[in-house]
Amino acid sequence: MGRYMAAELLDSDFFEGVDVIIPIPLHKKKQQFRDYNQSECIARGIAAVMGIAVCVESVVRRKNTETQTRKSVFERWENVDGIFELNHADSLVGKHILIVDDVLRTGVTTVACASRLAEVEGVRLVC
Repeated sequence: MGRYMAAELLDSDFFEGVDVIIPIPLHKKKQQFRDYNQSECIARGIAAVMGIAVCVESVVRRKNTETQTRKSVFERWENVDGIFELNHADSLVGKHILIVDDVLRTGVTTVACASRLAEVEGVRLVC
């Protein structure tokens, strides 16, 4: 999927200046249960086509949240409040970051992650 997306956008300027791709992380328990992170799989496909590094260490999901599928927009916001933490934020200073998520409905998970990343000095974000 990621390779296909990147190939479709290859002739556009969508990836212009992107330094690093950060997939939305899963909680470690959910990652162990699934044995993969679908956002990371998409990010790695994009990276393979675009030659951009993928970083999975900088953002950590600290809370194992319930599924968002049957929640209202407000309940989704409550569900993701404060779930992400940054590791090694100094390595992201001044970077142009592409955030990749596997599903986008209301965008609250992506916005929650982006809000944490926006705390880093000089970061520019694209989702």
